Amino acid sequence: MGLNSALKAKFGKKLSRGVLHSPLTYKVVSTLLKQQAGNFSKTALYQTAQFAVKQTSAIYTGKKPAVWNTAFFPNELLYGLGLTPFSPEVASAMAAALDQAGPMIDRSEVYWTTRDTCSFHRCAMGLALEGMLPAPVAVVASSQPCDGAPKLMEHVARLYKCPMFLLDVPRSPTPEAEEYVAKQLEHMAYRLAAEIGTKPDKDKLAEALENANRTRRYWLKVNELRRSIPPCIKSEEALGSLVYLTFTAQGSSEMAEIYRLLYEELAARAEREAGKIRREQRYTRLLWLHLKPYFKNQLFANLESDLNATVVFEEMSHVYWEPLDPADPYRSLARKVLSYFGYGSIERRVDTIIHLAHRYKADAVVHFSHWGCRQSSGALIPLRDRLRKAGLPLLILDGDCVDNHQLGEGQLKTRLQAFVEMVRNKE
Repeated sequence: MGLNSALKAKFGKKLSRGVLHSPLTYKVVSTLLKQQAGNFSKTALYQTAQFAVKQTSAIYTGKKPAVWNTAFFPNELLYGLGLTPFSPEVASAMAAALDQAGPMIDRSEVYWTTRDTCSFHRCAMGLALEGMLPAPVAVVASSQPCDGAPKLMEHVARLYKCPMFLLDVPRSPTPEAEEYVAKQLEHMAYRLAAEIGTKPDKDKLAEALENANRTRRYWLKVNELRRSIPPCIKSEEALGSLVYLTFTAQGSSEMAEIYRLLYEELAARAEREAGKIRREQRYTRLLWLHLKPYFKNQLFANLESDLNATVVFEEMSHVYWEPLDPADPYRSLARKVLSYFGYGSIERRVDTIIHLAHRYKADAVVHFSHWGCRQSSGALIPLRDRLRKAGLPLLILDGDCVDNHQLGEGQLKTRLQAFVEMVRNKE
């Protein structure tokens, strides 16, 4: 029994506002996690789960002030202020894993929005309306990569009667844009500090950037090891545990330590297997775009067991920014924000995808087109055409990351099977 199954067996449908805000709940969860330690494929992934429980406990029980953040907002700024990031999109993924997303999506649709918008945001709004999420002292949002997340945060700020800060990111990384974003970040730092009765601490912010740089160094080392054949880590793990860190932990010492441990584990494995003579069965290597379904499904397992294919890398794991400068934090973070390849011209994303496909020796590309995600799915035709010119077949796999009513697993499996066979016959 995995951790999610153990949690469902323990709590079932008993999750409520009182349960989630009770310190006793997290003692129970910590005990369950220790019992499940042997089921984690890597110690680093177990430590990620421990960090998640510790962080979640601290903000739900009021020990630390929580700031809700959207994906790609520079969390180093929050850690530099002693604040704890909370991602409502991650909360939606967890709700999906625990079979709690459906009622929350229904709740939000009665109050807020329609089914043609992103289920991450609909589910998060439902959770907020039901009092299932920790009250924020503030919410922060970036205008990248989508319009839906800032709209969610606007409603959340009204619901919790807290301030909202929007980071307006220009679509092109010019020197003028860098100055504009840096000034916004500095202003936010002072405003957020005032909300908790303090002032920005240059040393603490520098420490957060140093933590992020240490994470980056080991992250790059991990990504280099992932070029091995066969892959040394499952993509499903990267799109689960490691994406949690990406959205909530950049700037923390814990993320740096987890990536250091992950690199050492993978490097030790590579060294142990270096002298072995292996006869590898040829399998189809796929590059995965966007995210994955977070409710229970067999999508990745079917790829490996039934289709003799594997996902070797995913664009969410790509380290696209240069090292940060602790001596010039706001401008440095502005450069990081502006260097995100999934925002602005589609050419930036396409060039990055082609680079990753060649780097990880991918035979083809799969785009999981999450329902309601205009940002990711809106330019699939030019993406397909450019990949075709580069000799890379693309499968556009329609589905949903949170709402399991939108996923016909049998149909997805059939489409993946046909695509893998087509790629294999081309070789």
